[in-house]
Amino acid sequence: MIWRKNAALMADFLNMCMAPVTGMAHKPEVSISTPESLKKGTTTTIILSVNHLGTGPEHYVDRVALYDGDKLLKEWTYGRDNYVKDRSWDLKHQCSLDRDADLRAVVHCSDNAESSYGMKVNVK
Repeated sequence: MIWRKNAALMADFLNMCMAPVTGMAHKPEVSISTPESLKKGTTTTIILSVNHLGTGPEHYVDRVALYDGDKLLKEWTYGRDNYVKDRSWDLKHQCSLDRDADLRAVVHCSDNAESSYGMKVNVK
């Protein structure tokens, strides 16, 4: 009889421990790497570095977007069947700028967490 009570207590304890596992997902992070100053019309590669801990079939980065101001330059989308399983990865976008740019990268994950990073690029 005592072992049944102990087993029930142990099951309750394990349920309490396992319940927050999905809540332990980490917020995604993103950064931008590109020259801060460019000559007008020069093609440059903009690198977005994405970092996301706790990736799995129920929690993954589902969208990364690169903007210049409010204009969408490039968007990468992922789903349950094609999400990036790595903790960190880079995305690249090539473009030429003819005016100063206000770059902003946004990363979103499937549990609605989001973060962004911005940088200015001067075009001469």
